[in-house]
Amino acid sequence: MATSRLTGDAVKANTGQYDCADVHSLAMPRAGLRVIEALAPCVNLRHLDLSHNRIGRMEGLEALAQLRRLALSDNEITTIQGALLLDGNRITSLTMLDGESLALVDAAGLDASPSKDV
Repeated sequence: MATSRLTGDAVKANTGQYDCADVHSLAMPRAGLRVIEALAPCVNLRHLDLSHNRIGRMEGLEALAQLRRLALSDNEITTIQGALLLDGNRITSLTMLDGESLALVDAAGLDASPSKDV
């Protein structure tokens, strides 16, 4: 992929889907991504693998209420912006630190402040 931004068009090109709402799983490891944006139309996305990229900020995932698995290992994340684990979201697996998976049983106690340094 020639872009450093994860956009709706990039999702469509990667999955072959015409409509982002039809995408249930997206794997874009090692795609050179730096920015996540425009994922709001992917309302049925359940599995998102953005590992081995260059993403510095976790943002733009607020509309992904169906998201269950989020893989972010080997990125450059320093800031979590917005609600990473949305109200009502039931993420059960978050992979972030050197490929290590964290099982999330109850996200209700997590701080989803507008900006949080990791």
